[in-house]
Amino acid sequence: MSIQKLSLKRHTLVANKLLIAMSGLSRNTKRDNSYYYEKHSFGLAKNFVDIKWTGSLMKQILAYVAKCNSQGHISIISEQELANTIQCSVRTVQNNNKLLEDYDIIRWDRLWGDYIQVSLNNYLEDFLDLHIKEAADVQNISYNPEMLDEDNNTYTSKGGYTSVSMEVIYQLLAIKNINMLRLALRALYVYESDVNVKKDSEALLSYTEVKHILPKYIGYKAAIKEMASKLSTIFRIDVLEKEDCVKTLLEEKQPRKSIIEKIKDGFILSFNLTGAHDSKKQKKSKKSVESMHLLSLRISLNLLDIIQLKRKIFIPLYMSLV
Repeated sequence: MSIQKLSLKRHTLVANKLLIAMSGLSRNTKRDNSYYYEKHSFGLAKNFVDIKWTGSLMKQILAYVAKCNSQGHISIISEQELANTIQCSVRTVQNNNKLLEDYDIIRWDRLWGDYIQVSLNNYLEDFLDLHIKEAADVQNISYNPEMLDEDNNTYTSKGGYTSVSMEVIYQLLAIKNINMLRLALRALYVYESDVNVKKDSEALLSYTEVKHILPKYIGYKAAIKEMASKLSTIFRIDVLEKEDCVKTLLEEKQPRKSIIEKIKDGFILSFNLTGAHDSKKQKKSKKSVESMHLLSLRISLNLLDIIQLKRKIFIPLYMSLV
């Protein structure tokens, strides 16, 4: 008998601040002779900072975000299927729901048996980091995930969001080691920031950046390398050390100041998403194919119109000559 798992959205939008909160806030607050706190920079709500993010709790929230509708509501979901999907017990799912409700992150209600319905509180603000602009007509706003890929004057965002493919979500939900999951979530945020926003060819995480989000007992290079290697089902990963950092990132390119600071660490993880794992490229490719099909259809219709026009002109002319 096959194990029933949840069916999820093809593409899931996740607020970068949620990825930051779950991966662990950086303890490295001193930067460029000033102080930088991720909690304030990303505008994280107190409940998302105060709650203790266990591995199962992170995966349960990811599953909810990947399952909910555009209002953050799941009308029906099986606790057993959820437990199967995030690889934990039904009891853990139930305990997580109670904890998330206590922290005002979700609301849930039992329907019958193991079926429940779930709502993500403040879905737009806390799970997508979307805030309605003051000038917008709130009464006439209808949120549509597709419009977020285009310029839109309705919402503003402090830290942005990341589009995650269904394939990557399933891979994240299969991770058993909490520190590997933290590293993967942080890498997704950095990929969005470096590759999709800054248009770099790869996402880079330095040793300093990684060790300050992980517990101190695991923050040494050998352990980080081992964890990174196990994330190869999600990312294409290269580990750059010492001279490799200089040759690959300094000699071959013209890096920004922030990248030069990472090079000084002498240990950098390079991440890339490829193929079906890159959600944004998938969606762009789909739109491109759809545009080509639409163009082809328009050309066909134009040719048909020309043929019909010729018939209207030449058939009467031919008949008059006959």
